[in-house]
Amino acid sequence: MYLNKVRSKNSVNYYVCSGVREKGKVRTFVVARLGNRAELSEKLGTTDESKIEEWCREEIKRLESKRKEEQPEPLEIKLTPGKRIEKGEKVNACAGFMALQQVLYSLGFKELIGELMKGRRCKYDLEQIIAHLVYARVLDPKSKLSTYGFCKEKLLDEPEYELHDLYRALDILSKEHDYIQSFLYRASEGVRPRNKQVLFYDCTNFYFEIQSEDEHRRYGHSKENRPNPIVQMGLFVDGDGVPLGFDLFSGNQNEHPSLIPLEERLIKDFVGDHQR
Repeated sequence: MYLNKVRSKNSVNYYVCSGVREKGKVRTFVVARLGNRAELSEKLGTTDESKIEEWCREEIKRLESKRKEEQPEPLEIKLTPGKRIEKGEKVNACAGFMALQQVLYSLGFKELIGELMKGRRCKYDLEQIIAHLVYARVLDPKSKLSTYGFCKEKLLDEPEYELHDLYRALDILSKEHDYIQSFLYRASEGVRPRNKQVLFYDCTNFYFEIQSEDEHRRYGHSKENRPNPIVQMGLFVDGDGVPLGFDLFSGNQNEHPSLIPLEERLIKDFVGDHQR
């Protein structure tokens, strides 16, 4: 780490910077902003630039010491070269879902599952099923059948449910998708402030390999130009591009009229006090 002084017309800003080497090039990034000359002069009670810089360098030493203290303990892995591995035995697993797990549970995931389970008796672990669907959608997006196979074969956290349990859980997600969206919206504001100054809306559609229409899957203009019934999805994102809410409607409807009802529902359910 080093001290970087950025001079402007009327002041000097002090930053703690560091650099990393990537593909032969050094990329510099800001670790912390210490303040400008006026802020530090008031804080330290002096206008002497040398004393301000001396304090800044002491702050860098403190940050470096803190970083060293936070370094994790080395991980030791013992290998046995002569051990035989039986055919079909699982010898590796994906642990990348743990980073996603931290994000998911920071959004009050356990509380959400508790609300979804009220008045329901499930013989399967709804919490693990939904978590696995989230992990697999990010790590290896596939069909529900292939998702189950991925979780069973790859994840360190192996499924404690069967494939038919996963399909049954989808009924709960379908019935409660409005509540789930509003819950996650409110929870996300506690993790990261949402930019609601401007909203963006767009639509897409999904085709089904069936020959007959039903209540929702209707013939319409498919983005793949396929002659199959489709369902349309409208999605709102906030000013930073983070998803805000979605809705599904029949494939034979024009997407433009779908904007106003979804916008009104977002204002009512997300911005207002929404109760299940």
